[in-house]
Amino acid sequence: MSTRATLLTVIGVILFSLASDAVFVMKETERAVLLRFGALETADIAPGLHFKMPFADEVAISTVVPSKNVRMPGAGGGDDKGGTPS
Repeated sequence: MSTRATLLTVIGVILFSLASDAVFVMKETERAVLLRFGALETADIAPGLHFKMPFADEVAISTVVPSKNVRMPGAGGGDDKGGTPS
């Protein structure tokens, strides 16, 4: 392999590494914040494909688990039939 081919291969690997670090995907079940040099840049990132600056931006992703809203009879509030007698 010639010196020129080796140089182009190294540059290509570096560019690919930077490009892959600059792209991230947010799922609908995730919430994230974007930090630029440790300071808050964006508070809530919407789902989808996003780009960030390599080495400057950091994305903190947290998975959100949907919960079911279960009403217990007699737990108060509303016109429950199972509340305390009056």
